[in-house]
Amino acid sequence: MNFFEEKKKNQAKTKNLIFLYFFLSLILASATGLSLSYFLEFHEFFETSYYESILIMIVITLIIIYVSSLIHWYRLNSSGGIKIAQSMGGIQIAQLKASAEEKKLLNIVEEMSIASRFPIPAVYILPDTEAINAFAAGISHHDAVIGVTKGSIEKLNRDELQAVIAHEYGHLLSGDMKLNMKLLSLMFGFEFLSHIGRNLSRGGRSRRNQGDGIGLILIVAGMIGVFVAKLLQAAISRTREFDADASSVQFTRNPEALASALKKISTDSQKLQVLHQSEMKHFFFADNLKSYFFSWHATHPPLQERIKKLIRGDYPLPEQALVHDREQSSKISTVSPLISSFNS
Repeated sequence: MNFFEEKKKNQAKTKNLIFLYFFLSLILASATGLSLSYFLEFHEFFETSYYESILIMIVITLIIIYVSSLIHWYRLNSSGGIKIAQSMGGIQIAQLKASAEEKKLLNIVEEMSIASRFPIPAVYILPDTEAINAFAAGISHHDAVIGVTKGSIEKLNRDELQAVIAHEYGHLLSGDMKLNMKLLSLMFGFEFLSHIGRNLSRGGRSRRNQGDGIGLILIVAGMIGVFVAKLLQAAISRTREFDADASSVQFTRNPEALASALKKISTDSQKLQVLHQSEMKHFFFADNLKSYFFSWHATHPPLQERIKKLIRGDYPLPEQALVHDREQSSKISTVSPLISSFNS
């Protein structure tokens, strides 16, 4: 499989997972509406027909989920990459006050902007983190941010750091940060459903039993929705990591450097520790956990799997892929007359 085929494969897988994500959210919302209408019909709450009550409750459930998701999306959109970096304790690197190591990082960022044809983003450092890692944030080139940990600057050589930065540019170019925020917003919709359920369970004086019953249905539906959303978000995130690795190879022409950086992370004794880590872990370059208790819940593929794909040459350089295609075409054109003569 050549470079371009690998990227198309990852992009197609992402689209399928996104479709599944929204399809399951509709199924869950419909099941919630059905449960609510059955409960309320049992308590003779509706004066309409049973099927009309089902439709009403499904529509109300969908409105709650998607309107709250939309509001959360606008909140995230207004925060931008800079606020996300600052929320994790990041400090912007200024060219005039930068140290020698920080200037090297700024130069690498400029080089990768030229290679990727993406505007130079703001560059942040996490000064209190000794672990090797990096992140990208922002939903457009206007608010894009690339950040690295202090450990990355100190422990990675120039080629390795360049490969890591190129990986983050892959995320920015593919719109992965915007996708992540949309998925987080939909997850918030289900969390808000549970929040309404908890409030109903605590309230309801004259209709206490109804309040408890409706609240329990909403709490369970919200918990299931968040659980499924996290699973699919993690699966999508893992796919995007492979695609960003391929982009790193495309921009740097150096798969060995990215593999070397991943190896250093796998043997690094320092664990990533930042503010809001559980919410932000899918923004980062890698997770240096040695194993996953629930691998299907991990936001990143295993490091060894990513390293193997790089060493195996699963991401050949674009020009190598074109040469390979020409060779294959040449072989086909040479073999075709032989096949024709054989058939005759």
